[in-house]
Amino acid sequence: MKLSLGLTPRDYQVLGGASYDADAQAYFTANTSITSATDKTAINNFYLGLKTDGIYTKMKAMYLPIWSSSASNKWNILNPVDSNAAFRLVFSTGWTQANTGIKGNGTSAYIDTFILPSSVITQNSAGLTIYCRTAATVSAKTDIGSQAASNTGRFYLQASTSSYSYPINVTTLSTVNSISSQGVNTSSRISSTTTKLYKNGVQASTQSSTSVSVNSVKMYIGALNNNGTTSTYSDKEYSLLAVHTGLTDSEAANLSSRIITLMTHFGINV
Repeated sequence: MKLSLGLTPRDYQVLGGASYDADAQAYFTANTSITSATDKTAINNFYLGLKTDGIYTKMKAMYLPIWSSSASNKWNILNPVDSNAAFRLVFSTGWTQANTGIKGNGTSAYIDTFILPSSVITQNSAGLTIYCRTAATVSAKTDIGSQAASNTGRFYLQASTSSYSYPINVTTLSTVNSISSQGVNTSSRISSTTTKLYKNGVQASTQSSTSVSVNSVKMYIGALNNNGTTSTYSDKEYSLLAVHTGLTDSEAANLSSRIITLMTHFGINV
């Protein structure tokens, strides 16, 4: 009698006695900076958690830049292939890279993601998530995103206590004050009329904002790609960034919980 565990090679791989999710293993193979078995287990659990929560397939690109070099931080952990088509990162000069995250110089540093929003999201289902270690007070410092000409198709995050902007496929800004940039920041649109902002998984703001067409301008990290002109450079430190479709309240909460657990493992939770 043949015994089946209900697993396929796509679910797990067994290497040297350790079992990892196949997508996690692909990331470990690409990013040779990850050598610790305990780190691999924590990251593997993160992958499995996103899949258990039904969030993994909603993620379009995700970065975990805590490995101290651009060669190790460039990987889209959802598709760790060293190509623009796979949304690997290309860093300009001006970045500080440490085991806590990446930090721009605030004047010229940016990262090209090669992501065209129109290729990964839809008009009424989109969002962004960042894990930020910096308590920013100055507005108009872009964390991730782009916009088309004449401020149309805005899709970016600018986390700041003075004026926090989280527009998703709009012409008019969605802003809120007095919200810290530290921790997990998630923006989400799942309707044509409303955008939401979550702080560490808890809804912090809701804005009435009518959606417009998705822009086709490459997204930058640490600055805004303003239809080909780079502006609003950030000096905040990032430990995780993601581009995804729209998330529900429960999905945003679950994503935040998974990220915080991962950051806590690495000792960099704020």
